[in-house]
Amino acid sequence: GPNGGRILTDVTPNMEFLVREDRKVQIAALADGKAIPVTTQSLTLIGGDRANPTTLEFIKDGDVLVSSNALPVGENFPVILQIKKLSTVPKHNSPFSARTRAPST
Repeated sequence: GPNGGRILTDVTPNMEFLVREDRKVQIAALADGKAIPVTTQSLTLIGGDRANPTTLEFIKDGDVLVSSNALPVGENFPVILQIKKLSTVPKHNSPFSARTRAPST
């Protein structure tokens, strides 16, 4: 994506999932591969160990959404991103694995 994140193409508008250096998740909306302001989406991320899952809520920060907490450190952290556009539309689930370990320098 434009910020170096993973592009989620199974939702419209497409979204970019980025794990920042502080391990917080940043979500940007995309149109034609370029970031656009996030509007009415609300997001919840559920991931990790099914017996003790991590749940993150998101808050609007400028034109993007940022998780309220950081993801745990790890490799191939399984996540489900629940995306809800409007209160009358069912949630859309996007399951995938997120890399949360900082790259080695």
